[in-house]
Amino acid sequence: MPTGYTACVVDKNVSFEEFVWGCARAMGAAISMRDDAMDAQIPEEFSANPFYLEKLQEAKKNLADLDAMSQEEQLAMARQNMEEEVAELKKYRLKILRDDKRLNKMLRKVEAWTPPTADHEDFKKFMISQLKHSMTHGTDYPDYRLTDLAIKTAEERLSEGRKSYVKDVERFRDEYEQEVVRTQKRNAWLKNLRESVPQPVTQTA
Repeated sequence: MPTGYTACVVDKNVSFEEFVWGCARAMGAAISMRDDAMDAQIPEEFSANPFYLEKLQEAKKNLADLDAMSQEEQLAMARQNMEEEVAELKKYRLKILRDDKRLNKMLRKVEAWTPPTADHEDFKKFMISQLKHSMTHGTDYPDYRLTDLAIKTAEERLSEGRKSYVKDVERFRDEYEQEVVRTQKRNAWLKNLRESVPQPVTQTA
């Protein structure tokens, strides 16, 4: 049975060049076109995905904005961030407890339920497994973070925040540089293929 790449040979009797460039879409060089139409033209060159460059610029701005603040402003922001995180953690903790209470209540009902036939036994087991899998079984994470924040000073939080911004700049710079290299390799692969087999102006594969 023909595949999505060979159907054109059977149905449309395409040329060798059309078949080659239709199949080229399955290679890593054209990975960014995986959701495009099968007959979409492969461009002469791809551009590096701007995602990491945008994140790098955002990280640089965050660091620059922080460094532009006075020490008092930085500490005030750190204290505000801590207060906001504490409030969110408390809300999250209450949600966990509420959700687990509801799940446990339903679990007891399912466990007490007698399946009408033997064919429903696996159905009961499935429901029980789904309920148990959905439970958090405690509030370890929010409790740990709340304890950690309770003993942390604004200076410590500020230092952590700055280190995080610096790491973001380094990480996204590296990621973008790697993306540029990947794109150059993709374009070189396509260039070599284009020199070997000219790309049809309009693909039908």
